[in-house]
Amino acid sequence: MEKVRLKKDQLLKILHNNREIHAQQYTDAVEGFYATVREKLGELHSRLESKELVAYHMNEVPPESHVKDYDRAIKKLEMTLDTEIELADHEFAQYVENTGWDWSHHWQMSNSKYVAVSAAMKAPNNASARPALKR
Repeated sequence: MEKVRLKKDQLLKILHNNREIHAQQYTDAVEGFYATVREKLGELHSRLESKELVAYHMNEVPPESHVKDYDRAIKKLEMTLDTEIELADHEFAQYVENTGWDWSHHWQMSNSKYVAVSAAMKAPNNASARPALKR
């Protein structure tokens, strides 16, 4: 099946939900990013305070938000006069399965560690649940 027809209201509901999931994951990734950077800078500061000569490079890339991609898709749906929407396979993957966006794979790979750090920070007894950071 290459195309599928969905009720506009049903698709809007799914897109709004996927947008909220992405926004929360982004918020969590930002929190994890800051925690990761603070920890690495703290380690560097300690080493420098002890007069250790340190060559240091931090390669932490800030998370990206793609909420605007969801907003654009939602706006287009809200403005159409159609009550049913036909989706091609790749559109179904994006809008319904929340996986087929051009940025999906890169986003998952680059932000998953920050989301995990954030989740560990929120876990009860988070000191033992905190994943070790790689140097």
